[in-house]
Amino acid sequence: MCPLVCPGTSSTVAVAALPRRAEAQIYAWKDADGNQVFSDRVPTAEYRTVLAPTDFSAPSRAALQTCIGLLPQATVHVAHAFELPYEGLARYASVDPDTLVRYQREARARLHETLRNFADEVGVAPGRRVLHVAHGYAPKCIDQWIETTGADLVVIAAHGKSELEATFLGSVSLHTVMAAHCDVLLLRGGAARAS
Repeated sequence: MCPLVCPGTSSTVAVAALPRRAEAQIYAWKDADGNQVFSDRVPTAEYRTVLAPTDFSAPSRAALQTCIGLLPQATVHVAHAFELPYEGLARYASVDPDTLVRYQREARARLHETLRNFADEVGVAPGRRVLHVAHGYAPKCIDQWIETTGADLVVIAAHGKSELEATFLGSVSLHTVMAAHCDVLLLRGGAARAS
């Protein structure tokens, strides 16, 4: 398990829902901004490289704003993963693979522009950001970005899905918390704040 930061009053709920290794010691403390921190180790260094995956939602926007406010010196990798609507059905219906590749390329170009505008609106200066758009399953893309960017922190918003939704649809933020080999700042909708 990697460290988890959960600002706001629901932080204990978020941590209580996570599976724990039996042998892991969990440390809890408040950081300089008053955020409750839960970790299997005490952080020892400043964050220099941050991955901020986004789905362009309001909670995701607030998480990115919190990130740039808390970490003014960090390089922020703003990232978005996408899948084409009905892509699986199109493959099953024998749509030409070159057509799907063309649609993916067009979608990637549009989403890169959307991501650039999103980062501009949130206030991530061009000199301190790197934009990433990838076609694929979001949790897998996030895992790859963590490795390729050398991120020492992932800042991600949780959308507060019900247990039923999370069970059947999955949870990108839960996957990230459980799979990341770096620290994770998890912000729940109402806990994310602009700094």
